[in-house]
Amino acid sequence: MMYLPTINLRNTNMVRLASSLYLFVSCLFLLAGFSLHVHAEASKIVKWKDANGVTHYGDKLPAQDAGRGNSVLNKQGTVVKTNESFNPNANTQEIEKVSAEQLRQDSALLASYSSVEEIELAQNRNLKSDQLALQALQQRQEDLKKNLRNLNTKFSGKKMPPHIVEEVKGYQLQILKNISEIKTVESSISQTTARFANYKQRYLELRPRDQNLTYIKAKKKTLTELQAWKADANTRLNFNLDKALSYKRAGIEAPPHVRDGIEQANREVARADEEIAEMQESIKKSQQSFIK
Repeated sequence: MMYLPTINLRNTNMVRLASSLYLFVSCLFLLAGFSLHVHAEASKIVKWKDANGVTHYGDKLPAQDAGRGNSVLNKQGTVVKTNESFNPNANTQEIEKVSAEQLRQDSALLASYSSVEEIELAQNRNLKSDQLALQALQQRQEDLKKNLRNLNTKFSGKKMPPHIVEEVKGYQLQILKNISEIKTVESSISQTTARFANYKQRYLELRPRDQNLTYIKAKKKTLTELQAWKADANTRLNFNLDKALSYKRAGIEAPPHVRDGIEQANREVARADEEIAEMQESIKKSQQSFIK
């Protein structure tokens, strides 16, 4: 006779119930994690600049700005992550844009000034009005302080009448206002000075020997220095000629800075030859005079 094992239905139902509870709790954890992730993504703010340099905010970068450098902010506006630009096309566009703007500025600079001395004269003209205004404000400041001191001395140890108290307050307010105006003018002078210093530096980078057309005689350069100047001008002339030739072979017109470089170097070589000839003639005359 065969006996089958007795199955406890009560225990079986408990196992099924436990399995169902475990599955339910697991789903709750998964849903909670997904919810937190979605919430974090929803509260994230992305800050970036487009190709024109305009700042934007959003939950993600649009397709046209994909790969641009950006910052991730939390809902309090604090930067929590910074992503560097990794889109080579976007970087190339930025570089080309900067290069075009620099070329425009360089062309304007060379068109506006023919020497460093002209830049310095323009700087002096631009500073003149601010310098006069600053002198007037400083003198006014001294007058206001003097008037205030006189009032305080006159009523030292005495009670000031109400109208004198108001007059003192008026001087104090004018002094504060005058200080603010002085700082504004000083800032303008500083900015103008810095701007023209940049102009001079860039001009010398574009035309490093142009100022020597007048500088050589003024400083009595030696024959060796004149010959070095000519050699340098020849080097730059050959460099620009090679550049122009490479553009011609490519079927492209040489850009303005190359053409200007050739013209400038040619002028310098011719002027250097003239200065060298004069210097050699002067040396020859001195030697003949010594022999006699």
